[in-house]
Amino acid sequence: MTAVPIKLSIVVPVLNEADNLPRLIGHLAYLNPAPYEVILVDGGSTDSSVVIAQKL
Repeated sequence: MTAVPIKLSIVVPVLNEADNLPRLIGHLAYLNPAPYEVILVDGGSTDSSVVIAQKL
């Protein structure tokens, strides 16, 4: 199987968004066109945003 090239990168700045990250990623899963990548950039969160992002 050949890899499909990524056509779109979505960069999301994150700061203390632990409660919203799962919902955001869920919504992004329905986006077209695919394939795309989602890049989460944490700005020094003090909640569990980083842990949640790593699990997603």
